[in-house]
Amino acid sequence: MRISTVGAVVMSGLLILSVPEQFAGAGGAVSGRVTFDLTDSAFASKFARWSTPERIGVRDGGIGFDGRSTGELVDGWIETTEPVGVGLMSKAARHVSLTITLPWSRAGLMGHVFVRFGVDGTHWSEWISIARVPKKIESDDPTETFRGSVGVTRREAGDFWARREALPKQGSRRIDEDEAARLITASEPEYFATHRSFVGWIQVLWEGTFSSGARLPSIQIEWSAAIAGPDGVSEDPTRRGPWCFLVKPK
Repeated sequence: MRISTVGAVVMSGLLILSVPEQFAGAGGAVSGRVTFDLTDSAFASKFARWSTPERIGVRDGGIGFDGRSTGELVDGWIETTEPVGVGLMSKAARHVSLTITLPWSRAGLMGHVFVRFGVDGTHWSEWISIARVPKKIESDDPTETFRGSVGVTRREAGDFWARREALPKQGSRRIDEDEAARLITASEPEYFATHRSFVGWIQVLWEGTFSSGARLPSIQIEWSAAIAGPDGVSEDPTRRGPWCFLVKPK
């Protein structure tokens, strides 16, 4: 599977999205877009997985299955296994808005989209349902679009922010979120197993019914987040990259 992005940076096979360099006031809006290309069987299993691979697979322009007749149906799912980074290294996002687009090759398929998020790319929230964008009754466009948001409360994030405030400054600069996450997990490796302090990474799950002959060529994810706070975004250009704190599963 190939992954195309707007302003993307790829590090060690992990995709993370770059963000605008200009911000307003103490913060600003950041956004990104990523497309998982599901048409290449040589790469698909590296970035996604799906149910009943003996029946469902990458063939003829996308993921789908071929039954004995055009009307044959089979229930299944597709999950992106490659985490998508959101927010900034120096200023993580507490709330992220999402638009997820599934450009099916044929109309009539119905499914549901779920998203989960985490700080470290290993420990995740529960799967959260994302609402379908209604189509016009007369529309024959096979594309499914889903829109929603994920986030954490101030109360849930409070322990992390208190710990961050207690950490010593780097010279005249306050420790940012990425640095704080690394320092905390150096002494408490499982900290983010029980703390959902902000939204650093997301993954997507589609569940529904496959129709024989229909294909899904890609999963498109667009995200946006407001980055704000009393200390704003880091003025250090080396700390203005995308979120990249990652803990590999043991």
